[in-house]
Amino acid sequence: MASSRVDTAMIVADMLQSISAKWVLDCTYGVGRFYKFYRPKILVGIDPHIYPDDQYIVKPDILIPRPVWSAKKILEALNMKFDVAVVDPPFRERPRGYDKRLYYYNLFGSPELIIEKSFELAKNLGIPHLLLHFHTTKNHEEWTPIKTVEYEYKQGYLQTHSYFILYEFRKEFGGP
Repeated sequence: MASSRVDTAMIVADMLQSISAKWVLDCTYGVGRFYKFYRPKILVGIDPHIYPDDQYIVKPDILIPRPVWSAKKILEALNMKFDVAVVDPPFRERPRGYDKRLYYYNLFGSPELIIEKSFELAKNLGIPHLLLHFHTTKNHEEWTPIKTVEYEYKQGYLQTHSYFILYEFRKEFGGP
């Protein structure tokens, strides 16, 4: 189990390097904190929020400013072959004391919807791997987990537990 002394970007770097990922599609890009230690050759981000340039930790090569379920046509037009899709949705389905998150869910979807649509997008685009960071493990009929890292974050009174799960698209469903 990795602890808060380990930067999550190091976990992501290790998992991406384990599959020699050069072309990465991040379905929940944010500011690019996952790519501090491993910068793929091509990095495409999907995120409904565009940040000012000085707020990005790692700026993507291409940013698609929309939710994951509405990016398929743009990605098909780009005609890129990705090695992996990365998904890091918000953890809480029902936020505690943060009303703006409710607006986010209404506009851009719940964590469960984001995860499901990311699996669907990866399948439809023929992406052989998907890396999920979430507070619970997820089983998916068409995807097999090939590597899992438990992560525990503790700082003061704050404590969270999550998983980084690398999946491979199963052969019987058209995977590699």
